[in-house]
Amino acid sequence: MKTSDASGVRNSGFSDIISVSGVSKRYRITTESSGRAASLFFHRLASRSRRADLWALRDVSFEARGGEILGLVGVNGAGKSTLLRVLTGITQADAGGVRRPPRIAALLDLSAGFHPSLTGYENLFLGASLIGIPREELRARLPEIAAFSGVNPDYLETPVRYYSSGMLARLGFALAVNTDPDAILIDEVLAVGDAEFQERSARRLLEFRDQGKAMILASHTVGVIQHICARALWLDNGSVRALGKSNDIIRDYQFFLNTRIQERRGIDEHRQDDEERGETDALPGGGTDRHDIRFNQIALDDGSGRRPEKFATGGALRFCADIIAREPVRGASLIIRVLHDNGSVIDEFTSAERGQPLPDSFRQLRITARFDPLILYRGHFILEILLADSGTPHSILARNPVIHFEVEMPYTAPPAVPADMPCEFEAQ
Repeated sequence: MKTSDASGVRNSGFSDIISVSGVSKRYRITTESSGRAASLFFHRLASRSRRADLWALRDVSFEARGGEILGLVGVNGAGKSTLLRVLTGITQADAGGVRRPPRIAALLDLSAGFHPSLTGYENLFLGASLIGIPREELRARLPEIAAFSGVNPDYLETPVRYYSSGMLARLGFALAVNTDPDAILIDEVLAVGDAEFQERSARRLLEFRDQGKAMILASHTVGVIQHICARALWLDNGSVRALGKSNDIIRDYQFFLNTRIQERRGIDEHRQDDEERGETDALPGGGTDRHDIRFNQIALDDGSGRRPEKFATGGALRFCADIIAREPVRGASLIIRVLHDNGSVIDEFTSAERGQPLPDSFRQLRITARFDPLILYRGHFILEILLADSGTPHSILARNPVIHFEVEMPYTAPPAVPADMPCEFEAQ
C-alpha cells in the first residue's frame, strides 16, 4: 500500500484532510478443517483448494473533508472496522493509497493500549505515547483530560484493573479528544458514561467539526448518521455502494434493511404455517405452538415502577412480562427488537447474546429487560419481544403485543451511540 502523509504543518483550513483512493484489503482464509494434528504439522502444505481469498475491502475511494462528520454505514461484515483500521495504519492495505494528517485520534477501542497493572495516570502517558503525544504536551493537558473524564482524581492513582468498564472508557475517550487531533475516526464507542458525559463528548465533537477537522463516524444506528452527518458512505461486502447526502444514503440503506427484514419474517411465517399444518417437526415442548404460549402482565416503566409520558435519552426503560405456556417449552430463545415507528430496525438481539440465556425448559417465566442508559434520540419507537426456537432461521413461537413509546432528548447536543444498545436481562 502506498501511503503519503500530510506535511508536519497542522491543518487549519476546510479542505480534504483524508483521501482514500482504490484501497483494497485481502485476507487468506481456510475453507475447511483438516483436523487438529494435520493443521499443526502440515498447515503450510495445505491444499490451495482449501484456501480462499476474502476481500474485506475492494477498490474503496472517498474523501473526508475538513469541517464535516462523514457517516459510515453497512451491515456487520461490510468492512467498516477494517476501513478505519487501514486509515489509522493499524492494518496495511494490499492495494490503493491513503492520504491522512499526521495526528489521528482513533476511537476504535477506548481501552486499547491501557495496561491493567498501571495506574490511570501512567496509562494516560502510555496511551499518549502510542499516538505520538510528547510527555511535555500531555503533562500540560493532564488536568483538562482528568476533568473531562469525570474520573475521581484519587482513582487515577489506582491500577486500572480495578476500574469499571465505564470508567476505563471515559478515560480513554477523554485522552483521545483532548490531544488536539487533526482527524477523528469513531467506531461506535461513544455511548460511555451518563447522559451528561455523552452531551459533553458530543459537544466536543461538534467543536472539532467547527474547527475544520475531519471526522468519520461508523454506526449501525442510522438516526445518529442522519442527525449529525452531512454526508454518508455505504459499504456493502467491502465495496462502496453509495456515497452522498446522508438523508439520501440513509433512506436507501433503511429500504435495503427493511427488505431483508421482511424477507426474514416471510421465512419465519412460512415455517410457522407449516408447523401449524403439521408439515414440520414438533416445536420445542412436545407440540407447544404459538397459540399455547402467551405474554401476560406486560409492563413498561422507567425502572422505578413509573410509566412516564415520555422516556428520556440517557434515562432507563424497563420491560417486564410473564411468559406462560400450556406445555413445557424447551430450547427457546428470546428476541428483542427496537424499531422506529416507520418500521426500520434500530437494534435486534437475543437474550443469550447479552449474557442471559433462557432456562432449558419452562412453563412459566418472568422476564425483565432493562435499557439503561436508554440510547435513543427524540422520536416515537416500537419495542417487540418474541419467543423463538433455536433453529436457523428462528421459528417464532409467540410474540408480545407491539409496544409503542416516545423518547424525549433533554439536551440539544446529539450523543453518538454504539451498534448495540445497552440492555440487561433477568429471567426467573
